[in-house]
Amino acid sequence: MTAITRDQWVSQIAEKTARSVEEVGSLLKRHGIEPRLTHAIPRRLRLVSLKFDGTKTGEYERPVIEFLREDMGVGLHAFVSSKNFKGKTSLLRIIRWALTGTRTLPSDMNGWFRTLSLRFNIDSDEFEVRLEDAERSIGKLLKFARNKEFVVAQFEDSKTFAEAMDSFFLQELGLEPLDVIAEQEDGSGRDQRHGWNWLFGAMWFEPDPSTVFGGSDITHGKPTRMMQMYLGLPWIMTRASLMEARKREQIDSDQKAKAQKQVSEAARTRLNDLIKNRSKIVANQSKERPVADVQRAVSDALTKFMAAAEKVRKNIILTNEIDGQRRAAEDAVTTTSRELSAFLESQAAGHIFRRLNPVSCPSCEEVYDEDVRAVRQDHHDCIVCGRAEPRQPDDSAGVEANLREAVKIAKDEAKKLRSRLADFTRKKTEAEAERDRYDQESRRLEQEMKEIQSRPDGQMELLRLDAQIEELEKMAGAAPITAAPDIGLLDAAIAATEKMYKEEQTDVLGRVSALTATFAQTFGVTDLREVKLKGNTTMDVIFVGGPKTFSKCTSGEKTRLKLAATLAMIHVAEESGIGRHPGVLLLDSVGSAEVVNEDVSQIIEGLARLSESLPTVQVFLAGIENDAILSHVPCDNVVKNRADGYLW
Repeated sequence: MTAITRDQWVSQIAEKTARSVEEVGSLLKRHGIEPRLTHAIPRRLRLVSLKFDGTKTGEYERPVIEFLREDMGVGLHAFVSSKNFKGKTSLLRIIRWALTGTRTLPSDMNGWFRTLSLRFNIDSDEFEVRLEDAERSIGKLLKFARNKEFVVAQFEDSKTFAEAMDSFFLQELGLEPLDVIAEQEDGSGRDQRHGWNWLFGAMWFEPDPSTVFGGSDITHGKPTRMMQMYLGLPWIMTRASLMEARKREQIDSDQKAKAQKQVSEAARTRLNDLIKNRSKIVANQSKERPVADVQRAVSDALTKFMAAAEKVRKNIILTNEIDGQRRAAEDAVTTTSRELSAFLESQAAGHIFRRLNPVSCPSCEEVYDEDVRAVRQDHHDCIVCGRAEPRQPDDSAGVEANLREAVKIAKDEAKKLRSRLADFTRKKTEAEAERDRYDQESRRLEQEMKEIQSRPDGQMELLRLDAQIEELEKMAGAAPITAAPDIGLLDAAIAATEKMYKEEQTDVLGRVSALTATFAQTFGVTDLREVKLKGNTTMDVIFVGGPKTFSKCTSGEKTRLKLAATLAMIHVAEESGIGRHPGVLLLDSVGSAEVVNEDVSQIIEGLARLSESLPTVQVFLAGIENDAILSHVPCDNVVKNRADGYLW
């Protein structure tokens, strides 16, 4: 499919909706939607070493914890023991803890750990998570370069630890968090963010999986969104952002309609009460006029009630609008902060490059001594080949200052909007209290009017009630609020965006499906004939005995199909140079889920063979010790239980 620019995309949406390009651009900016036009380039993660120590609490033969694995390479690694509950799965969970900052170990291990470190590579860059106090999550994330340690992030508790790892891996792997709108019982929406810890689910495999990608949580289309994220195709995540924006607009529209309905219903209830009161007055009216001050108080209370009800409606609308602006401002803070970080990284790279001093020209092989170098540099000539080297004024400080000012402006705007949102929320609450207060006051005055109905003032009361009834009939009969016009525009944008990637996605999923079938057969699913992975992450599977879906497969089949699909995606990414999966897989309990010894052997043997076609993949599996694992995993890559039965 021919690639199109952002402007062409916006023009297509404008033409389809009969709106101006400016209107479409304004809507996209308001929701913080900027299309991703390029393919994601895969970066590979490799775990290098794992070390932790501490002391077990309880009656253990060896309570001291001292675990160390170094020089781990790509390929297969195994954690095995002769029995269950000896530390196999917890080793995988410790790795996940170090990579995500989220601890999922059993509660009886609380207080066991003193220090924890995990060193890993992302392509050629080397990093280390180092916890000086593992139980309190106090430590830092380091980067190694030029035989030095550079602090990437520091953390002082579990919250800052998880936030640091989330920010780091999203940036390093080119991933994006999943921002969704969770609808509440009252019809309002609440923003939810799912980041690196959720995306890590594509690397984690447990027995009897319920989804092809990720964990068992399928709310908000999470398996589909995860697969789309790791496919790394342009436009896919743009469409996902548009769908969330549409949901947000729909919720806002529903809230406005709900607010108007509340006003109309309150007016209708009040109208019925007034009509009843009028009927009673007509039945008992006298020719004399009512008491003037009570008459004015009743009129004033009802007028203030209607004004307060209108104020409630307006404040609900304003609160929703300001909340939308606040979300856009928060997105602006994220964007400007990323631009500043990118600039600072670029400056750092440039500084390193300028410190390199060539000793000869690769073009003419002329060797330069220090005198020649000094003359060339004094005349601003290229020290390599003698060409004049134009010098541009260095305004990096000004650029950095501008970027920092942009970050400050964005943060100030977000802070101001949060303050405005709190202010209008308070005003809405005050208006609701005011409305209820005048409603109660009006009812009290009506009761007072009942007591004086025998007085000679019924005729004027009828005139006042008639005027109030007329106004309330207008409020109760107000036309309902229709769907927000931006919803139609967003629908058009969603449809236009889907066309941008559907053809390529179909092609990629076709290749992934074919490889999934091949890999699954390698893992021992010999009756498998065909696999069709769809864009919504459902999977149709054709066996010798006929077709069925992924969910209808046995536990063992699902385990192998999920593993095969993930490896197939990585393989396609390796061949095509697209995708985001980091290439590390953690397999828990490989010998369970209806997988007998022969099947385990086929899975392990299949993974071993795949190392030829997937040379960058690193697989860690945990299982009961058996010949199937020990025969195919290199001895140096196996961690077995000690004499006391435990791995650590």
